[in-house]
Amino acid sequence: MREKEEPAARWPQGVVLVALAVLPAMGAMLLVPVVPLLQQRFGTMANASYWIPALLTAPALCIALFAGLAGWLGDRFGRRPLLIGALSLYGVAGLAPMVLDDFTAIFSARIVLGICEAAIITLSATLLGDYFTGRARERWLASMSTTVTLSVVLLLAIGGWLGSLLGWRGPFAAYAVAFLIAPLTIMVIWEPKRKAASGAEESIPKEPFPWEHMLRTGGMTLFGSTLFYTLAIQQGLGLSALGVTDPARIGLLSSIASLANPMGALAFLLIARLRTPLLLGIEFGVIAAALLLMGSAHSDVVFAAAAFLGLFGAGLLLPTLITWTMSGLSYSVRGRGTGIFQSLFALGQFASGLIVPALANEVVDGILPAFAVLGWVAGAACVTGLVLALRSKPTTT
Repeated sequence: MREKEEPAARWPQGVVLVALAVLPAMGAMLLVPVVPLLQQRFGTMANASYWIPALLTAPALCIALFAGLAGWLGDRFGRRPLLIGALSLYGVAGLAPMVLDDFTAIFSARIVLGICEAAIITLSATLLGDYFTGRARERWLASMSTTVTLSVVLLLAIGGWLGSLLGWRGPFAAYAVAFLIAPLTIMVIWEPKRKAASGAEESIPKEPFPWEHMLRTGGMTLFGSTLFYTLAIQQGLGLSALGVTDPARIGLLSSIASLANPMGALAFLLIARLRTPLLLGIEFGVIAAALLLMGSAHSDVVFAAAAFLGLFGAGLLLPTLITWTMSGLSYSVRGRGTGIFQSLFALGQFASGLIVPALANEVVDGILPAFAVLGWVAGAACVTGLVLALRSKPTTT
């Protein structure tokens, strides 16, 4: 009997997978508005000043540590079963602090949540790569980047609203959304058949892992992610160095600058057909100009405008990196490759938190000159990308 042909993926599959990618963003953002309430509740325990912030960031660390493993498991045992299992456990672990009082138990639940997030973000992106190719894949990956970025503002608002209603436990109630998305995932997501690059079904289930490709893309991903998070999370330090002490003004200027990130992800669709070295050259050039302007800014408005420019470039950069990574991954290794990408991108957040203060305190005098140093480094990456673009022949991906 002839094997049933796999259905063609359309917008329901894309929408569900993009929605799933928002769940890992909930890890820290939901709790930001209730940090003072968490300090009131747990502030008397030993080393509370370290453990309470760690409660927010532990899921991101788990993504860095376990995304590669999640991708390998997806390649070995299938994407769909692991995704549905992680989604269900995500809901349980996310809601657990609603009934827990012991901080250790709550922190343990957050670790479990982070491991589930590693699987969800890796496998949702992997399935987009499985289901779609070419221009359609570029659109959906860019949509994923845009949606995740825009969701941050909404998640902060939801966390604050739930916190005002239910206290420090309130934001954890939002994790119940996993049990709404899970039935949709079960209904519209199927396990894709193994496909070779030509589109034919693979006769050999295992292929060598493309280490050379991943070394190139992985190194660039870690570097790009460090710049991305420098622009995204170090604005407050820069504004403080310029004498801005009002939290409301810092929040307003940072929020305005952050709007450029999803704009950049959408603009990627207009230039996605350019060769990768040229794309990277343009994007690092925009980021370099922004960091140099931030380093020489003498007013908060100029600094925020430069950060806006930089985050626009960062918004272009993220879909470029993940599309480039996907282009060299066949079905049998796509989960592992995507997991490595997610791990390295998450590690960039921690690298930024270490590199920027080290530059500011040990290499140059202050945070603003540190931005300028990173600007020159990004400028070197820009020149390298443009030179490679000039030397390489046009290819199609």
